[in-house]
Amino acid sequence: MHVAAGTYAGGLSTSASGTANGRIYYVSDVRWGAKIVPAGNSSVAWSDSGSYTTISGFDIDGQDGATWRIGISMHGSNSVVQNNHIHNIYTSGSCDSNGGAGIVADGYESQHHHEILANTVDHVGFSGCGTISGIYPQSAYVQVKNNLVYNIGSDGIVFYHDATNADVINNTVFNCSRGIIMSANGMYHLTSVPDYFNVQNNIVFDNRGTGIGEGSGPMGIGSHNTYYNNLVYGNAGGDLSLSSGSSSRTAGTITADPQFVNYVRTGGGDYRLKSTSPAIDKGNTTYAPTMDANGVARPQGGSIDLGAYEFKS
Repeated sequence: MHVAAGTYAGGLSTSASGTANGRIYYVSDVRWGAKIVPAGNSSVAWSDSGSYTTISGFDIDGQDGATWRIGISMHGSNSVVQNNHIHNIYTSGSCDSNGGAGIVADGYESQHHHEILANTVDHVGFSGCGTISGIYPQSAYVQVKNNLVYNIGSDGIVFYHDATNADVINNTVFNCSRGIIMSANGMYHLTSVPDYFNVQNNIVFDNRGTGIGEGSGPMGIGSHNTYYNNLVYGNAGGDLSLSSGSSSRTAGTITADPQFVNYVRTGGGDYRLKSTSPAIDKGNTTYAPTMDANGVARPQGGSIDLGAYEFKS
């Protein structure tokens, strides 16, 4: 389905499923040209329960209200959410246990294999409310790559409930309560140990709490999680907070200013890398995407750069 540029009422619900050889696509013809805005009383901008679907290129604008708690919610399997701008979601309202996020990969143990790629997620939730996050996978086999996440009331990227076996690669996360968090906790469907997380090539900078961390809940925490080649710096609650064995699992960590072209903490800056950035050519090619968030081929130099954007001279 192709959607022309324009403004459309939110509260969408789609349920059609494709197949491995014939996906269903919902595509904005102009990137961020099709804008979805609040209408009615729905708490979710777009709920997709189909499998083998792709949602690409939309502007999900919560308009700084308390109507939507979730931008896009994925309830099927083998779903892709890519190249969307999801912003100004639940920036005011009551803070309770209902939770929410810019993007949710739902389903617990019954749904799996989601991809969250090259989205910009910003201004979600509000300070002091720890239940509204940026990107929130709750199921197994999720890929989170090339996303720009900032100005989030709670965690920038957080794995919870039955999340396990995930790749978290080449994201840029700043000005969130915490940056990237792996956990298994909460009250629902706890059947999976949070293990086999590959957290690599990310820039996690200037967050209000922990940069990259592990949380231990009823299922404990696995021993096979790796945190290679990340730039983690200037996070007020500490750059790394891992359960054990951190020195053997954090090879290639850089603790230095990433040197963005124009860093504006609250948004509106240019979060590509300067030519002098310590993040250039410091990435691990394993699991890395072949393009960056702007479609620039990786690598441009001797190796993959860190963060959502590849430096191009």
